[in-house]
Amino acid sequence: MSDEMQELADFFDRVVVISLARSRDRLEAFYSQLPSPWPFAPPSVMRAIDGKMVKPPPGYQAKPPAGSWGCFRSHYRVLEDALNDGLDSILIFEDDVAFVPEFAERAQTFFAALPADWEIIYLGGKHLHKEVQLPIHVNPEVYRPFNVHSAFAYGLRGRSTIEQVYEHINSPEQWGRGHCIDHRLGEMHHTYPGGVYVPAKWLAGHRAGRSTIRSSENPDEFFPDADWLCNAPVGKQFVAIAGNNDQLTMAVASAIHLLGIPVGENRRAERIGSPLIAQSVAPGLNRTIGHLYDSVWWEPSTHFDHRVALLRQWASRRCTAIKNRHRTLLAAYHECLPIMWREVLAAWNAPMLLLVESTKPRSLPSSPTAATQVRHRKLSEAWRDINEIDPSKLIRCTERELHAPDRCLEKIAADLGATVPAEQLAAASNFLRQHLKDGLSY
Repeated sequence: MSDEMQELADFFDRVVVISLARSRDRLEAFYSQLPSPWPFAPPSVMRAIDGKMVKPPPGYQAKPPAGSWGCFRSHYRVLEDALNDGLDSILIFEDDVAFVPEFAERAQTFFAALPADWEIIYLGGKHLHKEVQLPIHVNPEVYRPFNVHSAFAYGLRGRSTIEQVYEHINSPEQWGRGHCIDHRLGEMHHTYPGGVYVPAKWLAGHRAGRSTIRSSENPDEFFPDADWLCNAPVGKQFVAIAGNNDQLTMAVASAIHLLGIPVGENRRAERIGSPLIAQSVAPGLNRTIGHLYDSVWWEPSTHFDHRVALLRQWASRRCTAIKNRHRTLLAAYHECLPIMWREVLAAWNAPMLLLVESTKPRSLPSSPTAATQVRHRKLSEAWRDINEIDPSKLIRCTERELHAPDRCLEKIAADLGATVPAEQLAAASNFLRQHLKDGLSY
C-alpha cells in the first residue's frame, strides 16, 4: 500500500454503511461492487432503523413517512454513536451507493486537494438551488457547494462538526414540510461557518435497484457535478433569434422551428399550426430566463457569470437530448434574448444571431405602465447595441425579404450551413406566407 493510500486508510475514525437487516441483497451488492483497491478503512455495517417497525411521530411530514423516518433515524443514530464513542471523524455510506471507475485514485486526488479547514465533504449528491447560487470554485479538484441533497456518501471531521450537524437535524421545530434527512443536511451548507466541500466531479452516485424508502425501482444515477454546473459543455451550434417587432420575430422563429432547426423540445401537434410555436415549445428556456431576469422589469436577478452558466446548462441539456443527437444546429427564441445578447455570445458554442428587422418596430401603447416603458427602453437600447457587434456573428432578414418566404428561408438556412429537405422548406414557407397574409400586426 502506498503512503497516500495508507493515509486515506487512517483518515476517518470510522467508516460505516447503513443497511436494513431485511435488505441483505442490497448489502451484498454494496460489498460486491466496493472498489478495489479500497482507499479507506473497511466499512462496518450500521443496522438501519426500519420505519415499518419504528413508526414516525405524528408531526413528521416527510414522504413516504415510514421509509424517510427510518432513514432519518438511521443517520441520527450514526451520529449519536460517533459522539457517544468519542470519535473525531466519520465517513458514512448508504448501501445503494455506486462508485466511479478508478475511485481510489480519484479519492486520493480529491483529499490531497482539500483545503485545510474542511469539516464536511460529500462524495456524491445532487446540487440544489443552482438558480440561486452555483458551487464556488476553490481549485481544479474542489468546490464549495451551496446545497447538496442526498446522504449516500458524506464525511464529517471534528467533534464540534459532528455536534453541530447532530444539533441541526435534532431540531424538529425547524423541519420544513416534507423534509427528509437529505433536505435537513443540505439546508445547513450555505450558512455553515466551516469548510463544506465537494469534488469537481462526483466520485459516487446511486446504484440501480429498489429504493427501501420509496419502494420503487431506480436506475444508476450520477447527478450533475460542480464542474458541469459551472462549465457545461455546449457541443452544437446555436442560433438565437431576435428582432425589433415581437410578432414578426415570433413568426420567423416558428418558421425556423418548422425548417427542422428546433427552438425547443415540446412538440405537441396542436401547436404546430400556431404563430406561438416559438413561445410554447421551449418551456425549459422560459424557466431558465425566469430565474435570470425579473419578469416585470427585466432587471437581472443574478450576476453575469451565473447567467452565462445557467444558459450553458440549458444548451448542454438540449445538445444531449436523444432527439437532438443527430442535429448539428439548434435554435433559441425568447422575448428577453435581445437584452441578453452578451450572455448568449459567452454561453453558447459559436452562436449566430438571426436579426428580424421590421419596418414597424415595437412601440409603446398609449398608456404604458412604468414597467412597460422600462422594458421598451431596454429592448431599444439592446437592438441598437446588437447592430454594432461583429457582422460575422449576424444574419439579417428584413420584413420585405420575408414576403418572399421561400427565398428568404432558403438564404437563412444557407447562411447557417443547414441542409433543409424540400418538404420542410415548403412547410415553413407556407406557414410564414399564411401568417403574413393574415396580417399580423407587424
